[in-house]
Amino acid sequence: MASPPIEGRRVFNNKFDSIDELATHLGDVSLSDPVGSTYHYSNLNYDLLGAIIQAASGQSYAEYVQEHIFNPLDMKNSFTSVTEAQQNGLAKGYQSILGYILPMDFPDNPSILN
Repeated sequence: MASPPIEGRRVFNNKFDSIDELATHLGDVSLSDPVGSTYHYSNLNYDLLGAIIQAASGQSYAEYVQEHIFNPLDMKNSFTSVTEAQQNGLAKGYQSILGYILPMDFPDNPSILN
């Protein structure tokens, strides 16, 4: 699977105060391929989905997921916050940078999710 395009990485590596601010910056990101022609995983899409959930439900993303997904499925070890997940045993991730395998920081921006 290919890495996200440079423009997408610029957006992803920044912290934003709100989902609206993130969405504004995403408007400036160009597509790397024609729609439907290839696949790129992107957490940014989940940020936008979170904004839709918040707008449609009137709840924060974290509240909605807890109430409608985690609680009904009895998912006691699932979290919407990286900090809370780390306090409960989240495994460390790694990434390859210039051929070196390095530990990866998990961005946690609860202001966007809550």
